[in-house]
Amino acid sequence: LFKGDAIDKKVRVLSGGERGRLALAKLLLEPYNVLVLDEPTNHLDISSKEVLKKALVAYQGTVIIVSHDRDFLDGLCNIFYEFKEGNVKEFLGDLTEFLEHRSLEQLNDLNEKTLAIPKIPKEKTVIQNKPQEKKPSNQFELKKVETKIAELEQEIKNQEHILNTPEKWAKVSNTDVYFKNYEQFKKDLEAQMEAWMLLQ
Repeated sequence: LFKGDAIDKKVRVLSGGERGRLALAKLLLEPYNVLVLDEPTNHLDISSKEVLKKALVAYQGTVIIVSHDRDFLDGLCNIFYEFKEGNVKEFLGDLTEFLEHRSLEQLNDLNEKTLAIPKIPKEKTVIQNKPQEKKPSNQFELKKVETKIAELEQEIKNQEHILNTPEKWAKVSNTDVYFKNYEQFKKDLEAQMEAWMLLQ
């Protein structure tokens, strides 16, 4: 995605995103049979991400990717390794299947914890048999998390709009701070999505 006069720029004057794109282009032009990519979509705009994804889909070798970007991983990977609480779990399948599997696992863990709670004595079984309603506090928390998710998604959309609009991008005074904020929004969104899944 370097066009016109941009192809003659010196590396020292390139922005963080442009340097990332250049490094990825150099990698993809070499006949390597394994690529290890750590958060390759950091500092990339939407169109650059799409170009990279297409190139990796067409790539004949093995690609090992560390990423929090679900849109990027969707349709790209067929084996997932989850690193959690000192354990590594392998999953064969696409991203949708992996996320469904993980949701089921979390539900099973929750059920096991529920079963481990001591039972209520017999004289209180009448109370136990009453249909349990969702606690208002849980519904309130869920609503709060959903609102936060919507806000973060909108913020990320706004940031990506600036990245894709040259006249707006030209007005960004500190690109390092901009990208740090952008990545923080993405991490916060990931955390809120996890909280939403647990509340559900």
